[in-house]
Order: sequence, then C-alpha cells, then structure tokens
Amino acid sequence: MTEVGIPRWRRLGLPLLTLVVAALLGLSLLNSWQQPQTQNLLQLRAVDLQLQASVWQGQATFPQWFSQSTLAQAEQIYQRQQQVGQKALDPTEPEQLVQLLGVNLRLGVIQAERGEVAQAQRTWQEVVQRQPEGTLGQTAQVLQGLWGEPALIYPDAEVLLAEHLSGWFEQVALLRLYRLQQRQAEEMALLEEQQEWAADAVNRLVVLVGLPVVGGILGTILLLGLGVQWLLRGRQSLLGRGEPPGWSVPWGLEVVLQVMVLWFVAFFGLGQVGVPLLVRLLGGGGWVQTSLGKAVYVLVNYTTLIAAGVGILVANLRSYQPLDSHWFDLRMRGRTWVWAVGGYLAAQPLVFVASWVNQSLLQGRGGGNPLLPLLVQTQDPWVVAIFALVIVVLAPLFEETIFRGFLLPSLTRNLPVAVAVVVSGLVFALAHLSVADLLPLTVLGILLGFVYTRERGLWAPIVLHSLWNGGSLVALLVLGHGG
Repeated sequence: MTEVGIPRWRRLGLPLLTLVVAALLGLSLLNSWQQPQTQNLLQLRAVDLQLQASVWQGQATFPQWFSQSTLAQAEQIYQRQQQVGQKALDPTEPEQLVQLLGVNLRLGVIQAERGEVAQAQRTWQEVVQRQPEGTLGQTAQVLQGLWGEPALIYPDAEVLLAEHLSGWFEQVALLRLYRLQQRQAEEMALLEEQQEWAADAVNRLVVLVGLPVVGGILGTILLLGLGVQWLLRGRQSLLGRGEPPGWSVPWGLEVVLQVMVLWFVAFFGLGQVGVPLLVRLLGGGGWVQTSLGKAVYVLVNYTTLIAAGVGILVANLRSYQPLDSHWFDLRMRGRTWVWAVGGYLAAQPLVFVASWVNQSLLQGRGGGNPLLPLLVQTQDPWVVAIFALVIVVLAPLFEETIFRGFLLPSLTRNLPVAVAVVVSGLVFALAHLSVADLLPLTVLGILLGFVYTRERGLWAPIVLHSLWNGGSLVALLVLGHGG
C-alpha cells in the first residue's frame, strides 16, 4: 500500500539523497577530525586570563598559592597546543606557522617565569630557526637575550615585544627589559597597569568560573536528589515513572527520513553553495570578511535555513492536516520554567563530564564551531546583538522544532520513547558537523529530549536550549572582553 503524501518519483530519489547526505556528513566529520579544536583557543584565552589574575595584589595570599599552579597549568596547555599545531601544520598555509611560532614565544615566557630558563631558550631557538629573518624570529632573539647569561638587549626590543606579545606575556617581558635598563619610572607605571589589568581579570574569572561552578553544584545536587528520590519512592519518583506514552504519529518512517534528508540537503546546499554564491553575485565578498559582515552573513544564512526547514515541514505534513494538538505544541504551562531551569542546571555537570571525556579522547583534535573565535575577539555591539539573536533566539526555536517537535515524536511510532530520545539527540549533535562537539551535544540533546517527553510541549526545551546558548555566549564575551 502506498503511503499518503509520498509520490512514487520521490521514493526513487530518496535513497540516493540519503546516501549523498550520509557522505556529506561523513566528509564534514572527517574534516573536523583533522582540525584543531576551536576549544583550544578558548583554553588559551582562559589560561591567559588566569596568568593575568595571578599577579593581582588585592589579597596578600592570592598570588602565593595561585601563581605557581597557574604557571604549571599554562605550561601544560601551551605545550599541548604546540603539539596539536605541529601535527596540523600545513606548509602551504603560512598563517598556521605564524600561529605556532606565536605559541612558542608565549610558552617560552611561561617556562622562563617557572625558572626553566634552559628549556625556554630551546623553545625560543625553534622560533629563530623557523623564521630567522622575520620579526617573530627577532622577537624570539630579544627574549633569549633578556633571559640570557649574561643578558643581552637588542635594538627595537620594546617595539618587537609589543608587536608579538600581549597581556601578561608582554608585561612580564617588558618588566624584565625595564629592570635590565634600570628604567624605574617605566617599571612603576607598568606595575600599576599590571595591577589594573589583574583586578579586571579577577573580576572576569569570578563570572567565567564562578557561575558554571555554582550551576554545576546546583545541578549535581539536583541529580543526586532525583537519584535519592528514585531509591526511596521507586516508580512514584520522577525518574522511576514508567516511560511516557508515545505520540499519535500518522506518518511512517519514510516520511521522517524524507523530511530529515531534505533538511540536510537544504542545510548543505544553502550553507555551502546557495548563500555563498548569492553573496558573490551581489559583490559582497570583501565586506563579508569584516566582523559585522560575517555576523550578517550568519544571520542571512540561518534565516534562509529556517525558511527552507519550515517549508519542508509544511510541504511534507500537509497531507496529514489537521494535526493533533500535541504536535508542535507551543502552549506555555505552569511547569515550563521549572523543567527548563531544572534541565539547564542538570546539564551543567552532565555536559561538563562529557566534555572532559571528549577532551581526553580527542587530544585537542576535532574542530568545532568556527564562530567561537569571532565571538571571543569581537567588541562590536552590533556583532554581539546579531549573534545573540541567532544563538539565543533563532537557533533554539528552529532546532527544537525540528529535532524535538518533529523528529523525536515521529520516531516513537517505530521505537520506544527512550530510544527515540537518544536517536534524536545523536542526530542533533551530528547536525553541528564537529567531532569535538559530538559527545557533549549528544548528552545535551538527550536531556532536551527527556525534558520534552516529560513536559510534552516545546517551550521547555526551547527555553532550556536558549539558557544554555545564552550562558555560553556570555562566557565567550567575558573571556574576550579586554583581551
């Protein structure tokens, strides 16, 4: 019997499109596997912030216990970044070599501050050997001279240090230079500036580390409370209740596959071909290279994808109208915020553990969201506003509609609800095209699915998703502010 709403000609093309989508997903994941994680940049930013904070003199005991442990952690992270950079180095990409040599410059400063001067000299010597005539090589020679025995001060030392170092690294090197030159006025001014920067770094660390820690503690308490409730009350507890009933699904698995395959076709076609081609035809290629241009490009790309996704849903489900009220249910309920906030708190420790396991397994590889570096580096309020609109509003609305509103309940016709939650969470993670994000986003997707099956409405996972993305956005902005 031919299922309603699926013409025969589409049945012939669907298997081919499915293979094409599977191949594109595989190639995208393979490409991300070969790239360093964008998380590496965030780790470097975070450790730079810790180094800046480690010299704060606001409390006499603060630097004594914080400074040495921060230096040790910084050396470990920079060494790992050095190793990842070496493996990913492409001789045809000069920018990659510049980034690697910049890591070596800073790693040497950390080693010198830890008293590992001989190791620091070897680290800087590698920069000199790789770029003997460039300013990076000259900067490495300046650093070698400052920590040499005897010390040696090169011409233009101050200019070179300011050009290739920043923040704590620049301040440490300049202080060394000023002391060797006995420039007391400049030294005192720099020390005052260092303390101002350190105080700002401490304040940012309180937000960057304090909020996730508080959320993680509350989330852990919540999960432990649910576990205790399950032990004491069994089936009467929230976790012990029987699996919620599935949805009344009028279409079969072929319609589900058709919608998701067509959505992925639109995702790849618009994102990698359609919108880039349109930008070129309109002559906006150069403007898109600016921060604001990239933000507008992302907004246009995502709104186009939303329009295509909604169109695909409407076209494929039109034959089944009118749908029951539980489909795409956007009614607010009294417990919506309870489920959303509770899910957000529970996600903190669960996703943290998944991310930690991920980092241990991937060893710095796996790619990631290419927007993260731009969000960390931008200071433009318009750029921030556009990304906030996409990340905090549009993405939760659209992704929850597709993955929880359509995919998850559709799967319950052929799968148990729990399995449908896991499958929809995995597809949600795959759609982000990053090996580095696969495990953490699968965990987050499963939690979003769990909340949706218990609340039976879309607003709870939408709000949870928005809270999660909003928290990540705030962390990125705090991490990059003044950096």
